Parts: sequence; C-alpha cells; structure tokens
Amino acid sequence: LAVKPYPDAWLGLALARLRGARTVMDVDDDDGGYRGGALGFLTRALQAPAALFAQAYSSHHPLLRARLAARHGEKRVFTLEQGVDLSVFQPRVEAPAMDAQVLRLAFTAHLNIACQLDVLLDAVGPWLRAHPQATLQIAGGGPAKARFQQLAAPWGTQVQFLGPCRPEEAAALLAQSHVSLSAYGPSEGNRYRVPMKVAESLAVGTPVVSNLVPGLAPLAPFIYQATLDPVGF
Repeated sequence: LAVKPYPDAWLGLALARLRGARTVMDVDDDDGGYRGGALGFLTRALQAPAALFAQAYSSHHPLLRARLAARHGEKRVFTLEQGVDLSVFQPRVEAPAMDAQVLRLAFTAHLNIACQLDVLLDAVGPWLRAHPQATLQIAGGGPAKARFQQLAAPWGTQVQFLGPCRPEEAAALLAQSHVSLSAYGPSEGNRYRVPMKVAESLAVGTPVVSNLVPGLAPLAPFIYQATLDPVGF
C-alpha cells in the first residue's frame, strides 16, 4: 500500500509488484489542483506513472473516489474511510475560561501549500488587529513554514508558530484553545479534501470556525460556518 502517488511511493510500489505483491495506491488529495498552471501539470506528470504499478486504488473522499473510478474502473477503487483517533483526541474535561485578556485561537496543520494558512491569515487578519489580546497559535511544521512566518510577521507575537508536534500535543493545544480555525480557498484541490483538523477539533469539543468545502458537508451542522471575506469571518 503506497500513500500519495509521488515517485518515492510509486517506485517502491513497482519494486513490490515485481516481487509478486498485490499493490494498492491510496490517493487522498488532488495535489495538482492546489498549484495550477505549469506546476500543477508537473505535479500530475510526476504522479501519472503510479497507474502502471497500482492494481487497485483507495480513497476517502467521495468525489475523488468517483474520479478514480471513472479513470481506472469501479472494481479497482475502494473506499478507505478516514477517522479521528479518539484515544488521542478525547473530549476536554472543561472549556478554557473566557478571559478578556486572553483569547486563544488554534490552527493545526502540516505547513505546505495545501494547508491554506495564507487564506486563513487574509480572512482573520483584520479581526486579529482589532483584538490585540488574541493569539493565533499554529501547531505544525513543513516545507512552507518559513514563507508563512514571513506572511505572519505583521502580526508580531499575536501569531505564534509552535513547530512540529505529536498528535497528543495537537490535542492538548485544541483542548486549551477557545476556537479552532480553518479556511479553504477556491482552488480545485479543495474540492477533494476532508480536513482532519476540523474533525479532531470537534472530537475534543473545541468550537470550529471555517468556510465549507464538499468534504465538510457531513460536519457542517456542527461548525460555525463563515465566508472567507474578513467581515464574514
């Protein structure tokens, strides 16, 4: 079973198949949809050889599964449901006390092009400036961390990067936060994602503010739905 059809995964899958293994490629995202243009084409080109070595596919997103089935045949595509580890993301015993001097917002993510932290900063940035007692704490590392730190520099210590963290540390941050935030722009890639940060936040019991993408439809009744413009958010 290979996760994400990039060369470091499909090359391993090819070797496994040569040795007689049954091979499955899990596709959890439309990575090319986040980049678009030449970079999007290059991303899809790097992923295309996976089709030569995958005997079957799995995916957790209904729209992505349907796209794979149209391309590779219904019998070759399986649903691999995504869920929250409830032994880690447990309901918090009590919500943090509301204090006019301290308002903690949380954002958990692998900091890459798909995490949409730039979209979130555009949406929530004016609110942060109007509420200097609030902090946005960002848990996670990744290849775009330095770029996001530059984008967040105008907010100074109001936006705090906590660095890479274990799932238990992410759960603790959510339990200590007043609100968990997420935001998703109009890129094609966001049509094919099921945001784990939202489900994990709800499992802990932390209120979530987010705009909607198709993968959030089952959770829509349980979140505070926002539009991406600063006033709406």
